[in-house]
Amino acid sequence: MRFRVGLLFFLIPGFLWLITPSAFCDEGESRFARADSLSGYVHWIDLIDEQVNKIDPSAEQPPPYSPLKTCGRCHDYNSIAHGWHFDAVARDHNGRPGQPWIWNDARTGTHLPLSYRGWLGTFDPDRLGIARWAIAKQFGGYLPGGGPGSPESLKFNVPTLNDHTQANPTVADSQDRSEITGPLPIDCMLCHRNDRSYSPDAWTKQIADENFAYAPTVAAGLATIAGSMERIRTKPESTATGNSPPLPTLKYDATRFRNDGKVFFDIIRKPSNNSCNYCHTNLTAEAFGSNRWTHDDDIHVRAGMACADCHRNSLDHQTIRGFEGEISPQLKPLESLTCRGCHIGNPSQATRSSSSRSLAGRMGAPLPAHRGLPLVHFEKLACTACHSGPLPEAEPTRIVNSIAHRLGSPAHRSSDELPGIVAPVMLTHGPEARYSPHRMTWPAYWGIMKENSVTPLEPENAFQLTRTSLKVRKDFSQELIEVKPSLSDRKSILGDDRAKVKESDLSEEERKKVLAWTTLQGQKQLKSRLADAMTSIEKANPGFTAVYIAGGLGYRRNASDKEDPVEVIPAEELGDAAKPYAWPMAHDVRPARMSLGVQGCTECHHHDAPFFSSQITAVGTLPGFDTASVPVHQLQAVDIHRIDQWNMLFEGRTVFKIFAFICLGLLSVIVLGSLAWNIGRRVSRLGAT
Repeated sequence: MRFRVGLLFFLIPGFLWLITPSAFCDEGESRFARADSLSGYVHWIDLIDEQVNKIDPSAEQPPPYSPLKTCGRCHDYNSIAHGWHFDAVARDHNGRPGQPWIWNDARTGTHLPLSYRGWLGTFDPDRLGIARWAIAKQFGGYLPGGGPGSPESLKFNVPTLNDHTQANPTVADSQDRSEITGPLPIDCMLCHRNDRSYSPDAWTKQIADENFAYAPTVAAGLATIAGSMERIRTKPESTATGNSPPLPTLKYDATRFRNDGKVFFDIIRKPSNNSCNYCHTNLTAEAFGSNRWTHDDDIHVRAGMACADCHRNSLDHQTIRGFEGEISPQLKPLESLTCRGCHIGNPSQATRSSSSRSLAGRMGAPLPAHRGLPLVHFEKLACTACHSGPLPEAEPTRIVNSIAHRLGSPAHRSSDELPGIVAPVMLTHGPEARYSPHRMTWPAYWGIMKENSVTPLEPENAFQLTRTSLKVRKDFSQELIEVKPSLSDRKSILGDDRAKVKESDLSEEERKKVLAWTTLQGQKQLKSRLADAMTSIEKANPGFTAVYIAGGLGYRRNASDKEDPVEVIPAEELGDAAKPYAWPMAHDVRPARMSLGVQGCTECHHHDAPFFSSQITAVGTLPGFDTASVPVHQLQAVDIHRIDQWNMLFEGRTVFKIFAFICLGLLSVIVLGSLAWNIGRRVSRLGAT
């Protein structure tokens, strides 16, 4: 009897293990598939929709496929969804500041740097009352999904707009349509595609149309779509009721489906540079448009490396950013994936343990010679100071950026598009305060001020309060100064005889007169409309002063001067409200022979060298208005007089060297002559004896 009981004691757990292995095995081993080969796995898979049904392309109204239900059958979707690219709403990340989201609204001249991560100089969307769904729509086209549009994030209750930003409730409600669109799914193919048929531009356009659930299907080219969720005003109900608004319709490409209904996904484990570039392209003004051929690739890319060779991640997708002092969630050493660690290593490391050593030379990285470079440079400068981005100039160059300027979609663009971003600006960052090149942008927004404290208005609220006064349809900076002279105006400018003459038939002198009149009237119109908009904001926010921040300055209504109804707010009253936001840059990396300082010490150590004397002029949104402008040494908070005194030693260094060699030569001649004379005397004395 005891033997039988003992046998059952062993057999029952074994039987349970057979039918429910996940109960006794690690979930990663039992539930999720792993190939564990350097060879890629061929993905012929079923398309599964949100209701866990296999998609039939011949159905009358087939649904979009769900990456969660399709890819999540074999891959740990939940672990992936918390990686760096997906958890933008997380607030517990360490490390240096990064590129912000810049909320652009050309109707109000708003360019607001946003971040949930608490980076100094950015604004928290939650505190401004911006719904997370609105963030997902605005920036989701340049995210791989999830983040602010994840189901967990959309459940977050954004604080109700407070008394400082009184708004029409319908405005706030219109900024959260998550019940209609659903969450923004993570699309694995955005990064892991291996063919050129996937269109990230289609992904972006579908999100702009609020077709969140449909975006992965359309971007992958599996189907074409007709319709937009943007036009639906009520929550879609079951189609069986007959009361549901018309949903977008998909037409699948039947040739993509095998006889057994499976679809081929051309997938690679390590994302290609082409995938990264859609969101991470930065072009200088000189390399923009027709001058694209002047742009040089990053030296690592030119050598055949991929972005993911350095910016690695495990299944958790906590992508390594590559700055010194970075800590991985697994607490693995990351030094060898930084510039300094990869090329130089960490010679001071005492331990020889293979699990903790940081070895240089990954991927064949050469050891830099740095001949003649004093060691103090390694204490004061990051590697990027000499090797990354455009070379410093008298004024930083304009930068056009993927996320800020919506690169990747066909459009007519110019290098001076707003928001204005400039680079390089040499600033210090990090605990060791090393100099490195930064990109910099200036906020532009409507706000309310009380007791020298400025609170930005929620962007949609700002539009509702100012649209009647500003009378802008598309472009704030252009339309506010657009003035077309009437016939009576042309008579006063050109005279009665020439008033009706076509523009093309006017003389050069007459064109100048018309231009001078339109410029003057345009400035008057701009100030008048700004003042009217501020009046509207103050009516909705009694007890507060309406302000507009742009170009590093602040403006408010000047009720005492009808001719000049807008005045500049003194800097001491404005505080930090108009200060720029800067973030370090690391790419594109230049080769050693194009590095800063290769032409000699005076590239930096000269009285007008851009490293300390570059003039940083803010990019504004108000045409004809001055903007803040400061030399970079003021932002660096260094003693420029001491720097100039130090630089004088280098400016005369060559002459000093020549003079020193001449003196050394003369001294050598004197010493040798003296020795020869003394030797001659002694020889002559010996001869005499």
